[in-house]
Amino acid sequence: MKMFFLLSLLVFSFSSFGFGTKFKIPKQKRAYYSFKEACVRLGFSETLLVDAIGVRALNCMGEKVQLADICLKNKKFKIEPFVRAYLDLTNKKVVCQYGKQALLTLSCEHDKTRRFCAAPKKSCARFQKKFANELKLSHHSRLFKGNQELLHCYYSYSKNDKKEEIDLLDIPQELTF
Repeated sequence: MKMFFLLSLLVFSFSSFGFGTKFKIPKQKRAYYSFKEACVRLGFSETLLVDAIGVRALNCMGEKVQLADICLKNKKFKIEPFVRAYLDLTNKKVVCQYGKQALLTLSCEHDKTRRFCAAPKKSCARFQKKFANELKLSHHSRLFKGNQELLHCYYSYSKNDKKEEIDLLDIPQELTF
């Protein structure tokens, strides 16, 4: 079941790119919401009509809602930055992913992806909103591995990126447990 879930994630996330794409979030945390629960989190009291709009939005009672808005309201993983959201259409769930790093690898060998490899920095910056929402582009490169050309986009989080994060080392000794 877990393998099917990961496979469907890749298919939905990269359907416009084709094969040769990998996306990893090391040490990630996830939050899952039913479609109805997601609409309620955004303030919709009536949730009789809720359905998916593609893989990045919900229709909550006739109003289009972006998944990122649902995930950004999540208080459970307040310390972790929001990376991305998608719909698990099989289980009718909104999936929010949180983490401090993300790596996108894209094969440049396909007609649909070759144009992204011509300008690595511009392409990685373009993918940031979709694949690494609250992370910053830390590194981009175009590599050659054997006969294959790859675009690498590395996104990371810096402690200084968010002011509301609490540094546990700054807590006075008398307040620690």
